[in-house]
Amino acid sequence: MRSMFPRRGFTLTELLVIAVFTAILAAILSPTFSSARERGRIRSCIANQRHLAELLLLYAEDHGGMLPTDAEVWKVLDLAPYSLICPSAGLHTSNAYVYNYTVSGKSTSAFVNPSVEILTADGQHQPTDGSETHPNVAYSAADFNYIRHQERMVASFLDGHVTTVSSDVTPGAPVLWLKADAITGVSDGAPIDTWRDSSPQGLDLSAEGYARPIYRAHDLAGKPALYFSGDQVLSRTSSPILAGVPRTVCLVAQADSGSHGGWLCGFRASETICALSFLELAKTVYLYSDGYTRTNDAKTDRLAISDLTSSPFVATFRLAGEGKRVEVFVNGKALDIAQKGHMSREQGEDAFSLGGLISDPTNAWEGYIAEVLLYDAALTPTTRRDVERYLMKKWGVRP
Repeated sequence: MRSMFPRRGFTLTELLVIAVFTAILAAILSPTFSSARERGRIRSCIANQRHLAELLLLYAEDHGGMLPTDAEVWKVLDLAPYSLICPSAGLHTSNAYVYNYTVSGKSTSAFVNPSVEILTADGQHQPTDGSETHPNVAYSAADFNYIRHQERMVASFLDGHVTTVSSDVTPGAPVLWLKADAITGVSDGAPIDTWRDSSPQGLDLSAEGYARPIYRAHDLAGKPALYFSGDQVLSRTSSPILAGVPRTVCLVAQADSGSHGGWLCGFRASETICALSFLELAKTVYLYSDGYTRTNDAKTDRLAISDLTSSPFVATFRLAGEGKRVEVFVNGKALDIAQKGHMSREQGEDAFSLGGLISDPTNAWEGYIAEVLLYDAALTPTTRRDVERYLMKKWGVRP
């Protein structure tokens, strides 16, 4: 018997409505499912690197506190292949992790703050023909993969903990790292007695006997910085940051409008002195001074302090050591220096100073300083560019 109500299919309009709703639902749920999958991958990667950190620290216990070198690390660990696979990197990557060259062959007791020292991390390094590097060892920031896990990187640290970190982890291993955005418990406009060192060395700078710079919470492109008005100096007497050996200084600063710049920092040790600056005198900008002798000052007439007043800039001073010439870079570009200075020798107090010179209180820096990284090496071009990129990205500096 035929039904009184004949069966009919969906109309085209109804099918289109269903298709649209299905697409909308899929679009809503897809990121959720994708995020859940990635969280699972992160957990797997964290487990892998926790195992790596445990093995490395056990190795150090068995070898008098010494960590393996970059040449031997993956041989001595002798891990099963599956434990080196990061799900987010894919099965085709047999070892998706890198060992931090900064800790290679060093004693665990050499690091004051092991909780900030990376042991292993997401990354990749393939040595080129004739190079003296080794596979899966991070020699610079370029070897770390900061975006593998939802714009973050999984890393294990010297104290054994494992977490995800952002690209704000700076390349290299500075012996002094001053960050205005790490200052806490200080009100906007208050003077600073001590600028705490964020590196494992703990080499804080203090204003003992000198005027104190002012903490400004939002003055440098909306971010914090210390303001030096021409007579404030922070200093430290400690051998890792004195003169006479290779050094690289990278910093973020901005000169006061209408000022002539000034001395940014100075080193002195055992009569050896060098001072770094953007000091404009008679339309010439002095970048480096060897002290009272002034015979090896480095200067340029292709830069004006007015070029450094409208926005923050990143400056790098590379010193290859006593008797060597200085190189200066602004926002990653080398400056054409009329005369590349050398360090000189003269009597004086051993110290590192920031914002001015202990021996010359005149011509101190007029403007802001937001971050300072000091390395006890003349950084390679690759690492120098890595540090500059890190600072420029963080502080919104354009090339």
